[in-house]
Amino acid sequence: TTISTYEAEDESGNTTACSFDITVSDEEAPVFDCPEDISLPTDLGVCTATYTFTNPSATDNCSEGLVVTQTEGPPSGTDLPVGTTTFTFETADEAGNVSTCSYTVTVSDNEPPIFSECPESIEIQLAPNACDTAVVFDTPIATDNCEFILVQTAGPQSGEVLSVGTYAVEFTATDNAGNTGLCQFDI
Repeated sequence: TTISTYEAEDESGNTTACSFDITVSDEEAPVFDCPEDISLPTDLGVCTATYTFTNPSATDNCSEGLVVTQTEGPPSGTDLPVGTTTFTFETADEAGNVSTCSYTVTVSDNEPPIFSECPESIEIQLAPNACDTAVVFDTPIATDNCEFILVQTAGPQSGEVLSVGTYAVEFTATDNAGNTGLCQFDI
């Protein structure tokens, strides 16, 4: 606030004064250099992505050295799970004008399950005078960075009695993101 005073004097030396205040107020909030939303794949072999960041910067028309505070989201260097995490930051200038910056980090699982043990094709000779036989095979073993479901999607079940012929067996491992791995063999 600045006081402005005017004084008037006539030829006889009579004076009068007029004073008024001029108040300049800062109504302009700080401006953030806020990041765009971010998409990350999971880190190799794990179901998370490590996200490292520095707080976004902000500028103001009157205040310098603004303090930026994180109000939502985990700290820098945290392993984020698959899905969307929101990060929010806030700052205020000397006049009390507040600004926020908010963005999301979306972590996606793009890594399909891998079969570490998939049976080789199996060839079985029938016993003399037999037209069929029970065929037993091990369930394939798969691994993935996230949870998955292993399902036999084609062919006879282990232990099933089979007659002469060729049978295609298929197992599918599908994770929560819809990524799939296949194991195929013939009997």
